[in-house]
Amino acid sequence: MAGKPAQQQPGLHMPSDDVFPWIGFGTSGIPNADSVRHAFAAGYRNVDDAAAYGNEAANGVAIADFLRDHQRSEIFVTSKLWQDKHRPESVRTACAQSIKDLQCQYLDLYLIHWPEAFKPGTREPETDFSLLDTWRAMEALVGDGLALNIGVSNFSLGQGVHVVAYSPLGHDPKAILGDPELVSIAKSAGKTPAQVCLRWNIDRGVAVIPESGSAEHIKENIEGIYNWTLPAAVKERMDALNRDQRLIDPTWHEWED
Repeated sequence: MAGKPAQQQPGLHMPSDDVFPWIGFGTSGIPNADSVRHAFAAGYRNVDDAAAYGNEAANGVAIADFLRDHQRSEIFVTSKLWQDKHRPESVRTACAQSIKDLQCQYLDLYLIHWPEAFKPGTREPETDFSLLDTWRAMEALVGDGLALNIGVSNFSLGQGVHVVAYSPLGHDPKAILGDPELVSIAKSAGKTPAQVCLRWNIDRGVAVIPESGSAEHIKENIEGIYNWTLPAAVKERMDALNRDQRLIDPTWHEWED
């Protein structure tokens, strides 16, 4: 399935009737277009970016290269509205800039990156409008064709959204992939710890967007991902691995769950 157009891959079905493939390529921390090129070559058709990552223009070069030989509908592109652009009058401009930088014509999905709003150019809380005001401006993007779908990122699970696992392998390899129990599980399954983590999420209905700057790991993460599932007993072992740790925990956000 990997390598086929996004619409032909298994995944989440969006309100626009588009498909968000179960596995995508995360670009946080990716400094140039080469990793996105490697991802396309490996079969990824789902690319996750954000204005805050500071690399949309670089990654847009890789997207433009891909689209020279492929249809726009073959890939699913996500970007995100940063916190100092929550003012309703800023939403459209921010979205348009991401589309321009990514050279992707439109966004398949545009997300509010975090619930908290900042004053423009700062990290000072903005309280002159509500999140609902921002959301209504987001809705206008769909009506105008700039984004086919809209959503939220880093919100509470209690708010009833499809879940996508950002950085599902962690930022510190030792924190997750080096866990002795996970290493044992991976060995018994004949897979790498990364492959087991990704497949475990998919098996529980959570899409994944792993990131990597290594061509080898980019390929490893997606290789054969749709061709196997975790045996029930192995999944139960994975389900029991909770460590009560939050690996991404910014100071400005208070989690409700």
